[in-house]
Amino acid sequence: MMVVVLCVLAPSAWGQLRWERHEVRIVAKPADESASAVFEFVNEGKTPITISRVTTSCGCTTAKLDQQRYEPGERGRIEASFEFGRYTGAQLKTIRVFSDDPVQPEMHLTMRVMVPKVLEIEPFSVFWRREELPAPKTIRITTAISDPVDITSVDAGDGPFEVELKKLDPGRVYELIVTPKQTGILSRARFTLHTNYPTSAPRQFTAYASTLGDKRK
Repeated sequence: MMVVVLCVLAPSAWGQLRWERHEVRIVAKPADESASAVFEFVNEGKTPITISRVTTSCGCTTAKLDQQRYEPGERGRIEASFEFGRYTGAQLKTIRVFSDDPVQPEMHLTMRVMVPKVLEIEPFSVFWRREELPAPKTIRITTAISDPVDITSVDAGDGPFEVELKKLDPGRVYELIVTPKQTGILSRARFTLHTNYPTSAPRQFTAYASTLGDKRK
């Protein structure tokens, strides 16, 4: 009797759409630019199901639905893609699926992607306290993979910091010398490191700097 109850309750607990999987885990290679996954499902109910929309947790992730209406017994799929861009390390991307399923109108699908580090940036951010002199500080950048990675340029904008890139061992070791134009005021900046790796779609990385103090007037 208990087995029968469980069999009856299982479809209701999961709704009409039965998903082959709700989560994928991907370990990317250093030269990879993106990761993709396919989430397949089937309408196991007795009535049609319409998926009204599919959203993602960030602009770096896209999700494509093959159609919107699924008849009983019909199969479907969602193709998701995550563009790495500046991201490294463990990444969690969520795809939200909205439908007229009376039991489960919203489903969350996840992509867990480990994006290998191409560059080691230490420290990731430098800062100056209110009372500090505007002396230069150093961010050390080293290649974290076997292939050489050339930092072709650094974009610092027209912000409150001056930067100088030193190529100690081109393709392997760099230093980014950061100097605030003044201290004692509140300021922040992000530096974009442009590289030549991979050659098909060169990636960018970031470092940060800030000064602590009164708000800039």
